[in-house]
Amino acid sequence: MPTQTVRDILATDLGADWKDRLTWLDGAPTAAASIGQVHEGRWHDGRRVAVKVQYPNAGDALMADLRTLARAARAIGPLIPGVDMKPLVEEVQARAKEEPGLPGSRRRRSGSSRRPSVTTRPSTSRTWSRSAPGC
Repeated sequence: MPTQTVRDILATDLGADWKDRLTWLDGAPTAAASIGQVHEGRWHDGRRVAVKVQYPNAGDALMADLRTLARAARAIGPLIPGVDMKPLVEEVQARAKEEPGLPGSRRRRSGSSRRPSVTTRPSTSRTWSRSAPGC
């Protein structure tokens, strides 16, 4: 993701004053996540944090893939006697709903009804952070 896109997402999710809370952000991603990328940053209190930024529209694409998986499982289920695919598909869908930023997510921040695309802890409605390993 271009650095400007990351900054735009941070501004949308954290507000125009996001730089007051996240005082430093590495423009290059430190790691890739399944539906986004992770940047190293420094929180306003000096803690080094990992900031996970979701790719635009990644949540919708993943949920569409899960719906396709459910349809495929129903189609191939009869070809595999004795194997019930439905519980497996339901479990995958349930875990996806726990991921902040996905449509139907049960994990919200600060009572927000918006889906997060940036995650950090402690924080506002759309941010999740944790201390980086070894910090």
